[in-house]
Amino acid sequence: MRKILLVIFYLTINFAQSQNKFESFVINEKLGIVEISTLSEYIAPTFDSYKKININSDFITIRQNDSLRIFDKKNGNWKKSIYLNSDLLTAYIDQRTYIHIIENNKSVLLDSVFKPAIHFPKAYSQIQYIERSFFYAQNNNTLDIYKLTKKTSVLKHTIDAKFYSTEKKHNDDGSTTDYIMFYGGDATYQFDLDFTLIKKFEKKITEEYELNYLLDPSNKISVSPDGPKTKEKHVEFLEEKTTDKIIYTVIDSSFKIAMNLDFVLKKFGENEFIVYKVFSTVDKDGRKITSMGAKDSYRFKIQFKELKALLPIKYQNEIGLEVLQK
Repeated sequence: MRKILLVIFYLTINFAQSQNKFESFVINEKLGIVEISTLSEYIAPTFDSYKKININSDFITIRQNDSLRIFDKKNGNWKKSIYLNSDLLTAYIDQRTYIHIIENNKSVLLDSVFKPAIHFPKAYSQIQYIERSFFYAQNNNTLDIYKLTKKTSVLKHTIDAKFYSTEKKHNDDGSTTDYIMFYGGDATYQFDLDFTLIKKFEKKITEEYELNYLLDPSNKISVSPDGPKTKEKHVEFLEEKTTDKIIYTVIDSSFKIAMNLDFVLKKFGENEFIVYKVFSTVDKDGRKITSMGAKDSYRFKIQFKELKALLPIKYQNEIGLEVLQK
């Protein structure tokens, strides 16, 4: 089943990539853009890669100073930049990512095609999802708790708090109940998962660990009778070496990736690979020491059906990169 799901995933990704004519890549932590058909460098790696924001697979969105720059992967043009005046740029609500901007002193969330989707009556410094379509919006030391209903935000509560945490209360019958706790203000608030206010504690709490004692003064601890479980290590590649290449067979796929011996391959998320340059030195005791890092790296996507690395040819030549049929 896992193999079937991965094949479907790779085919879906490949179809999405085939609709676009351009894609991003990263060299030494700097982002550039490659033209897919020719594998030529369309825009040299100049943008800080960590400022890229994943919001829509048809666009490359990059924060630059106080603007959000938007590159269209289909036509190779830059769209009109969006002015940003919030440090916390995105809001993730109900499995969707929004861009948070402030317009006319009011917060607005833009959808994945950069159109206004959710409007608020005032400006907030932070908007964060909680669960079950609930999210909070922060203004100084006040939190407004909203529920999202068909792209309309409904204000449910306004409380004096800075932080929230999901806590378990141990009941007398041995069961547990989950609560949402808000704290950091002059009082502490206990909500159920439907955000009905259960209790307001007239107690200021500044540390999360204090919530356990507030809900459960006996401080009962749940212990699993099975003991700790060891997480199974997932193998991503099988490796083999020739006289001049190292070849990685990607598990549950139809392709292999080969490169020069002084490089190493890693996965980077679901649909990206990163290649590190490996440096070897010998210390004073004659021991071999190897090192690698993001400042000597190549990050790129692959078109699985075409066995094509979306990395300009000149960089592929530097690392001896080949994508091969398994």
